Amino acid sequence: GLSDKITLLRGFSTMVDLPQRVDCVVHEIIGNIATEEGMNLVLADAQKRFLRRNWESSSDCPPSIPARVQTLAVPVSVPKDIKDYKGSTCFKKRGCFKVLSASRSWELSKPQAIEDIHFNQKVQTSDKRSVLFEIKSDCEINGFLVYVDAYVDQHSAFTTWRAGDEPELKQTPPQLHDDDDDDDDDDDNDDDESKDHQNKKAVLPATRNWQMVLVNFGKLIKAKKGQTIRLQFQSDLHTYPSSYRFEADVFGGVEREDGQNTQQQKKKNLHSSADNLEHSSTLQKLHSFGDPIDLRGAY
Repeated sequence: GLSDKITLLRGFSTMVDLPQRVDCVVHEIIGNIATEEGMNLVLADAQKRFLRRNWESSSDCPPSIPARVQTLAVPVSVPKDIKDYKGSTCFKKRGCFKVLSASRSWELSKPQAIEDIHFNQKVQTSDKRSVLFEIKSDCEINGFLVYVDAYVDQHSAFTTWRAGDEPELKQTPPQLHDDDDDDDDDDDNDDDESKDHQNKKAVLPATRNWQMVLVNFGKLIKAKKGQTIRLQFQSDLHTYPSSYRFEADVFGGVEREDGQNTQQQKKKNLHSSADNLEHSSTLQKLHSFGDPIDLRGAY
């Protein structure tokens, strides 16, 4: 009964032309790493050729569904019996592996966004980002767990992070939020901030349509409480499939004579430029996770 209102044009969006420009783009090309299925390449083309605004000169955008997608990463210590989605043990293997479920007990720091795509802004087809993680306790790190938070609009969202007993997608979405809003909070509130972050993630309904990605460096990296892990993430989204590089290092703070870091110094350490960390006067590079891990295509 909608044939007089809906016209279907078959074909790849990058290879078809529309009879007129549009006000809204509806899309779902979200991968286990948000951009891995060519989402940015397709949306960059749609923004340029289909939407009413001129994307070459403006960062404004008509409405888009979804409104925002984030890829998050967190350093983890995984159990020895961890298996990929095919049922193969991947504890000591180096590379990227799809996993079906996880536990918050694996997480050694607060998750950080390595991709953050707002679809009311001009979509980029390459990115390079460095993020810092403060280690909360002495540990051995396998690598990083990567997953996606997707915000359909202001009222609905879902996460691909999932424990084994997570329910299917529910209609209990949170409001859109920025994880950077608490940057200026006092360090004494770090524990509360971590709990708040976990609570935010807990209200996101889970879906079984995606897998999480374990970026496993194939060896155990020892780190101590208060040390900093830097993850460098680079993406090339010009082609399909997209390609990525993960590289990680461990940094330690400069201690006082009594062997303790002040709260003020810890805050300064964590807010040092991630890109210029080697040159920081407050942090010293201890060791590397090893050669970078490259990902492109099937895994």
